Amino acid sequence: MPTPSDQPLRDRVKLLGQLLGDTLRDQEGRAVLEAVETLRQGFIELRRQPEAAPDDREQLMRLIAALNPDMLNHVVRAFSAYFTLANIAEENFQHQLRRQQVQSGKPLWRGSFDETLRTLRAAGVSAGQLQTLLDQLCFMPVFTAHPTEAKRRVLLGAQRRVFVTNGQLDAPALNAYQRAEMVEALRSQIQILWKTDEVRSFKPQVRDEIKNGLYYFRESIFQALPMLYRNLERALNAVYGDEGGKKAIRIPRLLRFGSWIGGDRDGNPFVTPETTALAVRLHAQEVLREYLRRVEELNRHLTYSSSLVTPSPVFSASLDADARQMSALFAAAPRQYAQEPYRRKLFLMYHRLQHNYDQTRARADGHPEAAPVPFWGYASEQAFLDDLYLIRDSLVAHGDRAVADGELTDLIRLAETFGFHLAALDVRQESARHTAAVTEIFAMAPNLPDYAALSEEERLAVLGDLLARPGTPLLYCDSFGPATRETLEVFQVMARMREEISPRAFDSYVGHGADARRDQSARLRQLRDLDDP
Repeated sequence: MPTPSDQPLRDRVKLLGQLLGDTLRDQEGRAVLEAVETLRQGFIELRRQPEAAPDDREQLMRLIAALNPDMLNHVVRAFSAYFTLANIAEENFQHQLRRQQVQSGKPLWRGSFDETLRTLRAAGVSAGQLQTLLDQLCFMPVFTAHPTEAKRRVLLGAQRRVFVTNGQLDAPALNAYQRAEMVEALRSQIQILWKTDEVRSFKPQVRDEIKNGLYYFRESIFQALPMLYRNLERALNAVYGDEGGKKAIRIPRLLRFGSWIGGDRDGNPFVTPETTALAVRLHAQEVLREYLRRVEELNRHLTYSSSLVTPSPVFSASLDADARQMSALFAAAPRQYAQEPYRRKLFLMYHRLQHNYDQTRARADGHPEAAPVPFWGYASEQAFLDDLYLIRDSLVAHGDRAVADGELTDLIRLAETFGFHLAALDVRQESARHTAAVTEIFAMAPNLPDYAALSEEERLAVLGDLLARPGTPLLYCDSFGPATRETLEVFQVMARMREEISPRAFDSYVGHGADARRDQSARLRQLRDLDDP
């Protein structure tokens, strides 16, 4: 791709710098602005001519040393804010360049779906071979419990608002009045950014860390994931259109997400079994909230009349069964959505999801008795997906595939990816803790060897033999030491969460890869590997 001019980027950085300068002058006084400008211009000149004036650097350093603590704090924060704004401008500039490339219809950037598929096509990969590759592909980003991103959520939100407004300035249809309004909106957002604490006033708890991780799902991932699949579909049509494109190549679930936050107890004494249970429940609440929002949106949009379309028989049967089970919902308005079958179905789906959400929230708050009774919620994420599939197939059956491929397909992609659990939670522990727990359990049991004295091969053999016996009891007694009791409590929590949230999802995430799950020896070795989940 040709190298574009960076003049628009320079102009935008200059504008944001001016708005920040105005904020410094108006909020902190001209002396702060003058100190910042003197240092900024002085170091720029040093970079341009490092050998021209050797005394200039010393003068700048003396200026910094002479600043009182309050002034120094303002100066440091001002430079931090300036570089943040410059980074925002650069991110937006790169985003605009990519949009222009997409609009041009030409090959896209390295690493894009378009460029990757063109490379595969040029190498002779057919549509059938590509299908095989896609079926074997799984990309799994994992949120760690030790993030380098330590910014507060409110600060991230403030920066995002600056990014969005800055991007709106690039709209070609803006007139002078509208542009001036956008600039004033940026000015107010920069003032808020300047007066927002950059660091927390207290040490975050694990619960705060969990919520920080969830922020990214709510603010970006839920919106980005359906777009990712749509971009892949467009690339398939562009590169493999002569072989059928997206109609001939089925796009499977390519992404899953993982997290350590709330499950990584290696060296973190604050991650307790209760914390792990809380993390799983907060994950479930987050994704259920998103499903509720999207189902409500679909309810407003799928306004088909039964006098104008005929839903599929299997959809109608499902709707009738749900309406009978939850007839109390229509007690006050028996004819609600009576002529709008999809809205009626989605209304019932919304209330089922609400029951799932209320039950999970009650458990997370420590009040399981507050869960809804009777419980109409979904027994599993598969039951929710089955309802979405019914709506999709029914729409297609009466000629509305274009509608089915819109917001409904986006929700299906989300549900296929996140289920009711959102992300796989790695329950991580240093392997010596597991070894010590098994050793203590063996010591309490009759007719079992000294586990600590066994070799690696002997340990695998005896554990394999025990696991192969159906109904082998897990020994537990109060005489175990605290560390062993906690280890056993972790496994008890995992078993409880498996049944509470999603047995199918839990089972699919245990271990890493199908071969490891199928091979017993591999699973046993995983327990002994340092830091393995």
